[in-house]
Amino acid sequence: MGRDEAKETDPRITTPYSNLPDLFWEDSKRAGCRSRIKVYRSLGEIVDSCAGIPSLLLGDSMNNIATDMDTISYRVPLGVTGCICPFNFPAMVPLWTFPISIACGNTVVLKPSERVPGASMILADLFREAGAPAGVLNIIHGQHEAVDFMCDHPDIEAISFVGSDEAVSDIDVSCDFRC
Repeated sequence: MGRDEAKETDPRITTPYSNLPDLFWEDSKRAGCRSRIKVYRSLGEIVDSCAGIPSLLLGDSMNNIATDMDTISYRVPLGVTGCICPFNFPAMVPLWTFPISIACGNTVVLKPSERVPGASMILADLFREAGAPAGVLNIIHGQHEAVDFMCDHPDIEAISFVGSDEAVSDIDVSCDFRC
């Protein structure tokens, strides 16, 4: 069985929501995604990545790097993070961003594309049904005003963005003061 086939039949993904990839597929088709396996792969890869995050979050220590000097590093959550998603990857980009940010101890403000918000809303519903506390994943809708809100809000410490060069330059200018 190949890697893609294993992800397609992984019980952690297909049950009890066996129609989940089909729901994502409908949203992805509207966005121009031509491969159903891309949707399955993104679901499987995020499950595997988030399961391994605790070992990646361990700090480091080096003893005696110089006379009477040790070094210790800690990995701590940022707090509130943001994710601005494109229309052409309505399921994959949210899956690449918010589960990992939450697994690292952050809360997330997710702004799906106004053209295809369905996949993000399904993911948020599943996250809530799984028992996630209120306020850990927050969804805002809108166009430029929503992006400006995220960039201007002082509590949002980091923003993940996938999109065009024109849009990223606008976001870069808006968020520049905090870099």
